[in-house]
Amino acid sequence: MGEVSIVTPATCTNPTATVQAVANPGFQFTSWSDGNTQNPRNITVSSDIILTANFSAENSGIKINNVEITSANAANFTAPNLTGTVTYDGNTNVLTLDNVSASTMIFSGNLTDVNVVFNGNNQFSTVITNTSEHKITFSGQTSTAQLTTARMSTRYSGSDLELANGIFRINENMSASYGLYGYGDENLTITNAEVFVGGSACAVDGWNSITLNGCEIVEPMGAVVEDGCVKLNGEEISNGVVHIAPIVEAIDIVRTTEFAIVPNPAKDETVLMLEPYSGTAVMQLFDANGRILTTVMLPAQQENYRLNVSTLAAGTYFINVTANSIRQTATLVKK
Repeated sequence: MGEVSIVTPATCTNPTATVQAVANPGFQFTSWSDGNTQNPRNITVSSDIILTANFSAENSGIKINNVEITSANAANFTAPNLTGTVTYDGNTNVLTLDNVSASTMIFSGNLTDVNVVFNGNNQFSTVITNTSEHKITFSGQTSTAQLTTARMSTRYSGSDLELANGIFRINENMSASYGLYGYGDENLTITNAEVFVGGSACAVDGWNSITLNGCEIVEPMGAVVEDGCVKLNGEEISNGVVHIAPIVEAIDIVRTTEFAIVPNPAKDETVLMLEPYSGTAVMQLFDANGRILTTVMLPAQQENYRLNVSTLAAGTYFINVTANSIRQTATLVKK
């Protein structure tokens, strides 16, 4: 796990020696065999001395289901009541989660910036950062990567958070008072991601700043970022879900190939019958004047999509689906 070197040897004229323990990558010095924890350490030599340096696996500061990831278990991490695959690279500080289901993921201690990469659908009840002066970035390695969590928060000053290039569903069922929140000094950035977040008290609140890169709030219509919170008509959004989606440039309504809409006309709900496609698709709902009412990112190869139209006024609408660089547009009649 490491080695010991004599930095300064003892001599007849100077009986003080300096010794130092040096840990190998992935390990850390903990103590000397006599209990002393100084390193480097000065020793006055009056007789023969044998010292052993104790090392342990380096901790990452990341706990999943209350088990900390270390250099010793990072390649084959397990924890009670955990499914899926967890791997951690301590050299690059990249945590990769493949279809993981767990109760908690907590970041604490003196960790540095961490990039969490999601593959597939990962579910946590709580994601909390309890450490300061760092940035945690949650991102999807693939366009279908998804995180579902009851709540996500930062609890220490200067602990910044970024959600990027994935689908994030946070507290949609209002099981917690706050969905995505900070403690005043933290900065939240959402980059090219689709985010659904709700809260019975407030969906998004408590941030020093909120930055949307390549995305915008699409529901509820008229919601804005203000004072580190997402608000509607000057009020924090409570008992509601904020939907943030990547920006899709408005286009002229041009009929190309048409997909089926059943039923059509529709009263409360209709189903889009889509052609097979690879990757993700973007569905947009337009009114008769070409204004975008709703934007939804569809996961790969979704054949059917249920669209709630109960709140729409009676009239004619257009639905646009773009996938594989092909745009399909169909007409919907709301009765």
